[in-house]
Amino acid sequence: MKKSLLPPNEPQLLKFLETIYEKALEKSDLSSINTLPKTAPSELLLEIGRNFDMEIAGLSQEEMRKLLSSAMFIHKNSGTPSALKKALQSVFENVEIQEWFEYGGEPFTFRVKVSSSIKGNGKETFALLDSLIQKFKNVRSILDGVEYELHCKNKDFNANLSLSSESFSIYPYQVRDTQNTSRGSVGSAVCVYETLVSNISFLGVG
Repeated sequence: MKKSLLPPNEPQLLKFLETIYEKALEKSDLSSINTLPKTAPSELLLEIGRNFDMEIAGLSQEEMRKLLSSAMFIHKNSGTPSALKKALQSVFENVEIQEWFEYGGEPFTFRVKVSSSIKGNGKETFALLDSLIQKFKNVRSILDGVEYELHCKNKDFNANLSLSSESFSIYPYQVRDTQNTSRGSVGSAVCVYETLVSNISFLGVG
């Protein structure tokens, strides 16, 4: 038996219950308990959000998982523009936050600019945007304005093509102009050959 976690002066009843639960946990398969945001059962997502003090009702399952994956960062940087931006990025593709000193506004005010090609421009989208801002902004900060851009992806393709050509006809070669040029030359030569024959005898020499 493992060492008890209870103080020595606790009643025997609590120690007895501790022993029972210890035996039960030894036989339990704890590997089936999955609380990771990306792989946890969808039924647990709301409870996981509450553990981080996040109310994520109203988001799609994909948005819930993306937001919960950033929960540690958001919780650590709670109340900062970076935490608010991270939370909004779980729903909207592009997020920009401007603080009051960046655009010459009143102190403690800020503006938000978001864009998306997935969300529509209905009241549900704006209600969700406002809800996320109010949940994750600094309590002292005042929202000065929101700019929302809706990007539409058009897959239509338009093209124009212009073709032009020229036709060439090649006829058999015909001789049109001829010009004959000839050169002539006359020459003569005389060659004289002379042959000298000498009879020399070497008999009796020596």
